[in-house]
Amino acid sequence: MLTDRALTKWLESSGGTYTLVGLAQYIMQNTSIADKEKLVTELHAGFPETVGHSVYETIEIKDISRIVCRVYRTLKKQFPQHMADVDFGQKDPIYNTVADNVNHPTHYTSGKYETIDVIQDKLTDEQFEGFCVGNVIKYVTRYKQKNGLEDLEKARWYLDKIISVKKGKENE
Repeated sequence: MLTDRALTKWLESSGGTYTLVGLAQYIMQNTSIADKEKLVTELHAGFPETVGHSVYETIEIKDISRIVCRVYRTLKKQFPQHMADVDFGQKDPIYNTVADNVNHPTHYTSGKYETIDVIQDKLTDEQFEGFCVGNVIKYVTRYKQKNGLEDLEKARWYLDKIISVKKGKENE
């Protein structure tokens, strides 16, 4: 069984780096996925920072929660028949809140890359932090007039994102 917590621990114990091939091997050890070539190819396509690089190239871990989410999205989209082998916190609010309008809204995940990943890739760390803080303020300010609890959960998502990025920077 592949769990989000086990994958997080594996990434935390990796010394701050990983390879797509190593990640694929870890996933295969914990699921019934047997097609390593397809898994590596799909992971490579789902991780924009690896495009143009070898699947054996060492990748610096900047945000573990982002890697975990990308693995989950890749498996769900490309290996749905193996999702019985995957438990990424269905009872955990980070993965299962308000019809997923908080964590991975369909209007932001319909393309090859999730919009938040593209935004983070294009902005400096300081700009991205400002973007997230602005969204926290927006959602907290409007929650009573617009979407209630869902807006508070969105504000928390952006706050958790800032914390996750900051923790990743501290571990560098």
